[in-house]
Amino acid sequence: MLKRTLLATAVAAMVLAAWATHAGAAHSRMSALPDTTLWAWQRPEKLTYIDPHRSAVAVLVETITLPAKFEPRNQPISAPDRTDYIAVIRIQGTPAEPPDPNMIAGRIAHYADNPHTRAMQIDFDATVSQRAFYRALLTEVRKRLPNDMPLSITALVSWCEGDDWIANLPVDEAVPMYFRMGVDQRNIRRDHMDVRNLREPLCRSSVGVSLDEPWPRFDSDVRVYAFAPAPWTESDYRRTLERLAR
Repeated sequence: MLKRTLLATAVAAMVLAAWATHAGAAHSRMSALPDTTLWAWQRPEKLTYIDPHRSAVAVLVETITLPAKFEPRNQPISAPDRTDYIAVIRIQGTPAEPPDPNMIAGRIAHYADNPHTRAMQIDFDATVSQRAFYRALLTEVRKRLPNDMPLSITALVSWCEGDDWIANLPVDEAVPMYFRMGVDQRNIRRDHMDVRNLREPLCRSSVGVSLDEPWPRFDSDVRVYAFAPAPWTESDYRRTLERLAR
């Protein structure tokens, strides 16, 4: 009995140490980036007025419609020379059979070769039947990225609160998306509007908000990804920083 107890304690300690190592590496990779990020979607964006010490830009560089339709960005974007860019890949579609994750991973990872890319982010509202594919895809992407490059994903709030499937994904953060929440909107706005209380730790260090919808509550050190429903303006940017007191 004592041996079994000691063995269980040792295994638990090993799991905790492995989790702590992963969490520490994730924090280290993300901490190199500014704590405010502007999403730049598929439209012209002129962001020459931003302060690159205070803000990064997450650029939609490609939309992938499964199983294998690729639409690279075709709209111009400009920002100051020292801006940190996060390359965002949007994945959508529900094919009968998912494609080879290695093929998609190679397509995604090549954006890391751009010298301006400081991090990668994947935006995919994977259904339950797509989770195995998504896990395999993220595993392959992580293998292909430089070790010090962060890998971020967006996350449905339901993934962060009532579903454990993202807990051990090979990512540095899962950004809970508090806008355009669809059928879950009423329940989320009633019960889960505090990022600090989300059950999944991966979801507590960042948040996704839109300028035209209510924001959740979060601590001042949380990384904020802000979406504008129309092209960004300097006044939008200034108001966002003022609201964040950054």
